[in-house]
Amino acid sequence: MPVESLEDLRTATDAICSSTYTNLSNKSPPYLQKHLNGYCITSSFIYLIISNGYKFDNETFPDISYEKAGDTSIGWVLGYMLNLINMIPAEENSKATNFSSWTALIFVVLIILALIIFAVTFRSNKQQQTI
Repeated sequence: MPVESLEDLRTATDAICSSTYTNLSNKSPPYLQKHLNGYCITSSFIYLIISNGYKFDNETFPDISYEKAGDTSIGWVLGYMLNLINMIPAEENSKATNFSSWTALIFVVLIILALIIFAVTFRSNKQQQTI
């Protein structure tokens, strides 16, 4: 079934995401079987980037064209970039302040606040006694 409008894309996305793995496996060609786990997330990403990101609607949706560069399809660059970012190894968290430092800082601030409240209360009590 061809996707001719944004509503068709939404319907197709909902159909993919509500299908079971077995149902998708029966409908897809054998060479795409290894990608079945990502069908729902990919179709949801495509729908959201087209509708919310690029703000296409049912009137402007037919203006989308899919191009090829030689024999290679020009894919979703943002999705590819996000996939590559996930492959970057995580840095060690050496620059961040550790939890115990934050705990100590909060404790010191609370002690200072308690001392200020005590001093104000003591001073007001002392002034009332002298009157």
